[in-house]
Amino acid sequence: MARKQYYRIVGNGRDDENALRSRPGRFHDAGSGPTSYVAPSLDVAWKEVSAPFGAARANPAAFRAYLVELEDPRLLDLLDDSDSERLMVDPSPPEGRALADRARASGKDGIRYPSMRSQGDECVVLFLENLGHRVSMRPVPDDEWADFLKSLE
Repeated sequence: MARKQYYRIVGNGRDDENALRSRPGRFHDAGSGPTSYVAPSLDVAWKEVSAPFGAARANPAAFRAYLVELEDPRLLDLLDDSDSERLMVDPSPPEGRALADRARASGKDGIRYPSMRSQGDECVVLFLENLGHRVSMRPVPDDEWADFLKSLE
């Protein structure tokens, strides 16, 4: 069984029970099923989460991080798809949500796509209802999070 590990960073105001669920984003809207956006490293996750703050730097102390583990994820891979470039713009086009709806309906667990905030890196959107019990989440160890926060100084 293949296990994949990702990171998710959320604001401190989110309780643990809802920390895995994302607000509407590039590949889902309020009417979509439960969805989570994750990244392969704390650095990429931070760049994605803090980007909306722009020049007003986000306060890292206002966030916390989680490890998200998946068993045998079935992901639609857009990393080498030249057509995916049209989806990777801000604001996100409706085609991204339509693609995600088709992937979700076909039984995919999510989509791997190029990070918008960290060139050469990737992110993953997870369709939580398709993953079911094959997804788990726990807080990033305090020492790992503290080391990461120090690296941002």
